[in-house]
Amino acid sequence: MSFMLFIAGCDSSSDNLTVAPDSVVANASSVTKITFTASGGAEPYAWSISNPGIGSIAGSGTSAVYTAYAATGLNLVILTDANSNSVTASVTQGNETTGKGLAITPDAITVSASAAVTNVITFIATGGVEPYRWTIGNPTNGVLNGIGNGAVYTAYPIKGVNFVIVTDFNSDSVSATITQE
Repeated sequence: MSFMLFIAGCDSSSDNLTVAPDSVVANASSVTKITFTASGGAEPYAWSISNPGIGSIAGSGTSAVYTAYAATGLNLVILTDANSNSVTASVTQGNETTGKGLAITPDAITVSASAAVTNVITFIATGGVEPYRWTIGNPTNGVLNGIGNGAVYTAYPIKGVNFVIVTDFNSDSVSATITQE
């Protein structure tokens, strides 16, 4: 199991209350435990999370253990001190790969540019780290509607080449080529 840590500054209005680590990427293919540590602020501390559907937090005092369930998504670990100051740490639960293996299917397709033919193509993203962001190279040739790991491209009756691009959480991208003849 590997983690990537991203360090960010703290809010100075929180009496130097900090939580460490402040950002973790966890493998969502298995249950993972991550220890968080509090410092600064005023004790006692309270620990909570924003999304109990993908993880849980247990602890008191200056440390707590977050359990990431085998699920994908974003969870915030929230540390609140006795003065009601709060700071958060993020846990991004993604696929086992960290961008490697990101793929789009189909990766190339040729369709008719005839006005008499309606071309609707479904694209599926696999691998990488969710969530995915879908974009299109040339919006004058068609329209793209993407959500989650799927996107639907509708080709306009225009000859040319277009690209459907999927980008994952780690900013890794792959594209599919659509040739409209």
